[in-house]
Amino acid sequence: MAQRILECASESPLILEGAELRIQRYIPKSASNSTHPTPATQQTPDPRCVIVDNIEPGTSKVYLELFFEKHSGGGEIDNIYIDHGKGRAVIVFKDAQGKT
Repeated sequence: MAQRILECASESPLILEGAELRIQRYIPKSASNSTHPTPATQQTPDPRCVIVDNIEPGTSKVYLELFFEKHSGGGEIDNIYIDHGKGRAVIVFKDAQGKT
């Protein structure tokens, strides 16, 4: 599903509450205090996740969930992490493929 959202965003802007969202792949960082870092984790995008930038302050998890589940064929969301201070959310889909 993350790939479908990325493709959709590259074809036309995604607008939420009047703001054009910026969508990018989510690449998890390894723990900084790990004695055995895993470079593959640092460089491999998580196929279930996207980062969404430029969200408006006060945008709720429920609103983001409805927007992304219904957009481009939709896909069930596992979790959403929002940082309103940065205007950013990480959306984790339950399935990397989404609906077929």
